[in-house]
Amino acid sequence: MTTMTKLWLLLCASTLVGCVSTTATVDDSIPTDAGSDAEGQGKVDVASPRKFRLCDGTARLRFHTLVEATGARQVRGSIVRVENGLPLLMVDGKCNFWIGGGWNEDPLFRDRPLQTGKLSDADTEALEQALPLDDLTPLRDCRLMGAFDASIRAIRVEHSSARCGSSGARFDAAWAAVEGTARSLWSRSLPVDGPIHVTAVATDEDFVGSVRSYAWPLATLATFLAPEAGDPANMIDPSILVTATDDIKKLRELRGRYLMDRETKPGLYVNWDGLKVVEKDVSAFVYMRDSLPYEDAQGLLRF
Repeated sequence: MTTMTKLWLLLCASTLVGCVSTTATVDDSIPTDAGSDAEGQGKVDVASPRKFRLCDGTARLRFHTLVEATGARQVRGSIVRVENGLPLLMVDGKCNFWIGGGWNEDPLFRDRPLQTGKLSDADTEALEQALPLDDLTPLRDCRLMGAFDASIRAIRVEHSSARCGSSGARFDAAWAAVEGTARSLWSRSLPVDGPIHVTAVATDEDFVGSVRSYAWPLATLATFLAPEAGDPANMIDPSILVTATDDIKKLRELRGRYLMDRETKPGLYVNWDGLKVVEKDVSAFVYMRDSLPYEDAQGLLRF
């Protein structure tokens, strides 16, 4: 196993395990003064000859679109699930894509496995026709900051980015095109099969004893625990990248049982977010995310 530590700012302790917020999903160099001109009723001129091609044959990240976790309050420890955005869609130069849930209505999308597949020629053409990928700045027609805690949508390529925290005619039109393609891709993609990022946060059994528990399937649960509340180190929520094949299989089976139970017996999980596990006298909420190609040393997607 390889330990990947990520720094997150603890915002509150109003819930049982506290809350955190992240801004780590998108490069800080993206301008925040986007303007609000809606001229052209959302249309972007993509008729001129295009130089940027999604599928250029290279084994590198070419396209990443996401809803950032910025401003959204996450249960402590759970930020690992959304740190690269969710929903998300990423494409590499060989037309491979990886996609995270949330493009369709699904209350469990944060816990779903990430999925992968191959773009068809039609998929590629749809994205390239709908988006000014040579230069995304025309899509910066909406203000970055909308209502308090508003979700921020982002469209990114290596040389250009656009973000939106409210509404803009051009950005909204481009996002609708991406969303339509993403929904189709989700329906015909398959779960990934690779390492898994895991974070665990200890909990008090006296408070959550009624929440359904699962036996922890790996080695010592304490290895995965984030620092206890009150410890100065609680500014850090560590995650561990599980790489051993047998351990990955056990975690996938655990997550599968949890998701099935959530769907068939939802009454057992009211007001709780997270998979509760026990090992002897240790209880914790566990959060997982499938690893992605092109992650950096912190498990984040960067160009």
